[in-house]
Amino acid sequence: MNDLLETIKAADKIVTFNGLNFDFLVLEQHHGLDRGVGSRPSNVDLSRVVEERIGRVTTLDELVQLNLNERKVHAGEFEHDPVDRTDAIAACRSDVRQIYRLWMLFLADRLKFPSN
Repeated sequence: MNDLLETIKAADKIVTFNGLNFDFLVLEQHHGLDRGVGSRPSNVDLSRVVEERIGRVTTLDELVQLNLNERKVHAGEFEHDPVDRTDAIAACRSDVRQIYRLWMLFLADRLKFPSN
């Protein structure tokens, strides 16, 4: 976990989806990430970008369906297993891949925004 925290602190830019309301808070409260790291001006929270554009909250699943024609993999779709985290890891990896692809679309000015 220390390697992850150091990587986050050293990153020039971090792109998340709802990272400000979830991921960074979890890392701060449970793993000792310094407060404010997630809200650096260089970081981008795609959920906030979309909300500011359309005036409402959206989900990663909605954005993924609209832009990538696929579904978000929900960790809750699998039976919870506190020992074997294979399914949860697969869901997280899927999120990372999808967020990256959405970010690339955004940078190319090709990201489709849901209707408000």
